[in-house]
Amino acid sequence: MELILDAYGYQAVIARNGEEGLAAARNQLFDLILLDLMLPEVDGFEVLRQLEADPDLADIPVVITSARARPTTKEEAVELGADFYLTKPYRKAELLDVITTFLDEDSEDV
Repeated sequence: MELILDAYGYQAVIARNGEEGLAAARNQLFDLILLDLMLPEVDGFEVLRQLEADPDLADIPVVITSARARPTTKEEAVELGADFYLTKPYRKAELLDVITTFLDEDSEDV
């Protein structure tokens, strides 16, 4: 994913676990968060809970990228605040379309 983002001119901040991701979100301004559910230490569901509970972070769009494809998992992620759920494996074009959609929506709000 990092290679795709870099190749298309996106600046990616990579977090290796949920704690790093939450710390990065609290210390930097992001236009979009791509989040896996299966993370060490703090899983993606807990990251979603904490993002949604923080008024400074709750408005950042969150796209889940996960191999967990069960409908109940997707429903839970959306209930917790995910804006989109992209099931792995995904095509590069799918990822870029989702990113573009959310970033274009964000720029229209300005």
